[in-house]
Amino acid sequence: MSKASVKFAVTRLPDTASIPGICAQLDALSASRWIDRRKQSINRGIRGEVGRYHSAGHRSLPEPLRNSILSLAPNPGGCDLVEFVVNRYEADDFIPRHADIAYSTYFEVLSLQDSESRLRIWDDSGENVMADVQDKLGQVVQIFEPGLIHDVPEVFQRRHVVIFLYQGNPICRPQPQF
Repeated sequence: MSKASVKFAVTRLPDTASIPGICAQLDALSASRWIDRRKQSINRGIRGEVGRYHSAGHRSLPEPLRNSILSLAPNPGGCDLVEFVVNRYEADDFIPRHADIAYSTYFEVLSLQDSESRLRIWDDSGENVMADVQDKLGQVVQIFEPGLIHDVPEVFQRRHVVIFLYQGNPICRPQPQF
């Protein structure tokens, strides 16, 4: 497979020591900092479904927490970090199969815990799973094509992920790590 056809890759942060403290701070945030994605900024699935989860944009987080999360950003060459969003899921929450609006050139999903929860990546038809990636602390799923279809099946316990959104020229993407 040529590098040009690689749509995603899975890597890991070299240092995950600060992540449990970040999760504790996220758990302690007031409900007013979280957006209910069933009601605001609705993320509709490819068949019109509405997911069940909450998110907090980087601007809504206290500055010390925002800076702690920013320190985890992988910083791919040639890309500028535009923003990050933290998604929080409770038991039975999910995101339907969807393709994000191509607002960023490239994005990464950072798992903040080990769990049975997962991110699934689908083929272009949205009918066949290409990858089923279980959460691992510090794991980063790099999405090289913003329109790639993906979902989060119902989770079994609280789950936090950070989505780092990057802008840059069309080739602003790190080399896939195999």
